[in-house]
Amino acid sequence: MNKQSFLIYIIDDDMVFSKSISYQLSKNLSTHIKIKVFASFDEFLLNTQQKPDVVILDYYLKNKDSVDGIILLQKIKHLLNETEVVILAGESSIDMALTTIKNGAYDFIRKNDSVFLRVKHTIEFILDRNKENSTNPSFKGQF
Repeated sequence: MNKQSFLIYIIDDDMVFSKSISYQLSKNLSTHIKIKVFASFDEFLLNTQQKPDVVILDYYLKNKDSVDGIILLQKIKHLLNETEVVILAGESSIDMALTTIKNGAYDFIRKNDSVFLRVKHTIEFILDRNKENSTNPSFKGQF
């Protein structure tokens, strides 16, 4: 993650929501952030060679195989094990949130009135942690 820019992928079939998240992050975070939006998991898979720093994934993403967010999370972590994954869900439960975290998600955020703010804070925390890890390698893995 020692690159010129910090790459974020957003995977959500609701393009209005995805563009809103992208706009909010671009407007409120540092200029070295690059964001790409994908409407499907298949479209995302065609673009994994760039190795994003963060993937923001809709748990209920409509896909041709009717696979839920846990399976997609596991696929992302298998392909890109150093990429942080933030799961978003319109409807959720504590069990769902815990299951995503146990399967490697960095965070689980419910799509509600505070979703933009929570996503922004989560990305800021990841950025700060990555900055700390790159300037002081002895901290790596302590968070």
